[in-house]
Amino acid sequence: MKVLVTGAGGYLGSRLSGRLLESGHGVVGIDRYEPKEKYSGEFVKLDFSNELERLEELLKDRQIEAVIHCGSIHPINNYPDDEYIRCNVTGCWNVLKAAADAGIRQIIHTSSISACGNYGSADVRLWPIREDFSVTPIDMYCLSKQVQENICQHFAQRFDMKIIAPRPGVFVYEHEKQISGAVKFLTHGTWIWDLVSVHIKALEGISKFEAGFYPYFTTSQSPFAVSEWRDVVKDVESVIRNKWKEFYERLKSEGRKIAAPGCVFNLTDAGRDLGWRPRMNLEQWLKIMETSK
Repeated sequence: MKVLVTGAGGYLGSRLSGRLLESGHGVVGIDRYEPKEKYSGEFVKLDFSNELERLEELLKDRQIEAVIHCGSIHPINNYPDDEYIRCNVTGCWNVLKAAADAGIRQIIHTSSISACGNYGSADVRLWPIREDFSVTPIDMYCLSKQVQENICQHFAQRFDMKIIAPRPGVFVYEHEKQISGAVKFLTHGTWIWDLVSVHIKALEGISKFEAGFYPYFTTSQSPFAVSEWRDVVKDVESVIRNKWKEFYERLKSEGRKIAAPGCVFNLTDAGRDLGWRPRMNLEQWLKIMETSK
């Protein structure tokens, strides 16, 4: 399949492009910035947030069959509000409009658990929350991801598009410091290569879907058992100390804040519909830490 990847110069987009090529797909990547690393596939410098006509021409000229839209800005940097609107909201609209005008009906949109809004407000009795959980967003990034999903629903209905939207948690990178990665897996981190794999699963399975919008939580598996959830909310430090004493002591020795996960996400639908399960979790990460000492 000939695929356009937005945000191709970024961490996810560049690695996803490489794996798509390895899987036999043709790839055209776009980004407003040049890739920081060697890029696999054809790369075109293009800002999809304000070059709509050029994007439309590119889709038609390269005979693109599907779009993977993973180009968004994230709150790791201190972006002003209008930049979230320009890049995440207007950019998403432009990508889907260009695809619709080019007759492309298969879209993978990289969303986020933040599209649910303030998921940390979900009562433990609602855990694991399902994809239809939605509350008021708590910041501009959450709002922009929520609006992106509304845009996806609009285009899916109006143009009979099939749009699958993985919802990862905070990325855990391949170069991540081991203890930092472990802290992310305590809550709802997503291993970067698990995120790559769910995009490919979605792309290769999308032909079986009817037109519509399909969001899926794609976090790591919670390290806490259902029987522990209430205790985690009440006293997460005690639970961690009892389950992983050495890990707990290292967290305390480094002065790291230990926070409750805030929420657990349902991964059943992603497994059922996409055939995807996360391969990396806290237990595996801790084993890697142990063997690398």
